Amino acid sequence: MADEKRIVRDIKKQYGAVIDLDRSPLVVIEIIRRFAFEVASGLDGGAPPGGAPPGPPPGPSVMGGTVTLDEVMREVLKLSRQVAQIKKQLGGRSSGG
Repeated sequence: MADEKRIVRDIKKQYGAVIDLDRSPLVVIEIIRRFAFEVASGLDGGAPPGGAPPGPPPGPSVMGGTVTLDEVMREVLKLSRQVAQIKKQLGGRSSGG
C-alpha cells in the first residue's frame, strides 16, 4: 500500500492533482507506461502479470537436424520441375473460358 501511495504522489507531482484529458489525452498513456510495471510488480512479488512469457519455439536442430542451403536448393529445383511439368500439361489444353 505504501508503494501505491508513493506512485499516486509521484503522479500528482508530475501531472498535477487534476488531469484534463480533453486538453492532453496522452497523459494517461504516459502514466501507464511509466508506472505500470511498478504497480504490477507489487501484485505478485515482482513478476509482470501473467508470469513469464512462453519460451521460443524449438529450433531446427531440435526438430530433426539442421537444414543446409544445398537441401533447400534441391527442393526448390524439384518444385520448379513440377511447376514446369504442370504448365506443359495445361498448355496443351484449349482454354474454353
